[in-house]
Amino acid sequence: MHFDPEEEEMKKKIDSKDEEEQKEIDSLVEENKKKSAFKKLLPYNRPFSLVIIGCIFSAINGLPNPLTGLILSKLFAVFPIPFEYLAMLPAAKKNNLTGKEYFE
Repeated sequence: MHFDPEEEEMKKKIDSKDEEEQKEIDSLVEENKKKSAFKKLLPYNRPFSLVIIGCIFSAINGLPNPLTGLILSKLFAVFPIPFEYLAMLPAAKKNNLTGKEYFE
C-alpha cells in the first residue's frame, strides 16, 4: 500500500492532538474525583450560615419520633408487671397497698 507523506503527517498531528485532549480530560477527571458531591455543590449554597441553621433545625425536627418511642417503651414496660410485685414497692408496703391501686 502506498501512503501519501502529507497524509501520514496529518495523521500524526491528529494523533498528537487526540493525546493532548485525552490528557486534559484525564486531568479533569482526576481533579473531579478528588471532590465529593457535597464539595461540588457547596459553592451554590450561599449564605453558608443558612446551611448550618437548616442542619440544626432538621435534627430538632427528627427528635420527636425516637423520643416518643422511648417514652412509650418505658410506659408499656410497666403493664406486664404483676400486682404482687407492685405491692412489694416501699410506698405500697408503707400504706398497705395491694398494687391494684396504681392503676385506679
